[in-house]
Amino acid sequence: MAKMAAPREKSSQNKGDKMAAPTQLRRETSQLSLCLKLSQPTKIGQVETYTKQRRSPLEGSLHSVEIELKWIRFQLGEEAEARLDSQLQLSKANQDFVSFEKSTSRLQSELDVLIIDLEKANSTAREMQKHSKQLELINIEFKSKLDKIELTVLYDASQRDIIRLLS
Repeated sequence: MAKMAAPREKSSQNKGDKMAAPTQLRRETSQLSLCLKLSQPTKIGQVETYTKQRRSPLEGSLHSVEIELKWIRFQLGEEAEARLDSQLQLSKANQDFVSFEKSTSRLQSELDVLIIDLEKANSTAREMQKHSKQLELINIEFKSKLDKIELTVLYDASQRDIIRLLS
């Protein structure tokens, strides 16, 4: 078609020359006719061959596009399944995390209560230790008094025995 555009430009340039226009027009018409004959088959067998030649690459391209489409659909299905699995795992992990947080909070509360109980027990133990020391001191004091009393009793008994022996 580019070849045909060039002669047309020449004919439009030569409008003033009326003699060259019919010759130019005949030349363009014959070129156009030749192009049409070459581009379009004239017999039925040639039409079928031409159609098959045009259709064969298109069918091959269509088949490869269909295969690629099936592959993309398969990959999309796999990705959707993987995404669903990931979402389920994430949901389970979130539930585990919430459960862990609740357990941690509960255990922290129990630990706080145990620490308070331990502080009370330590305070009570210190009080008991003070009382124990006081009781030990009282016990020591009572033992010494008991020893004195026993000695006094023994002394008095021995004095009586001596008096009786001497009398």
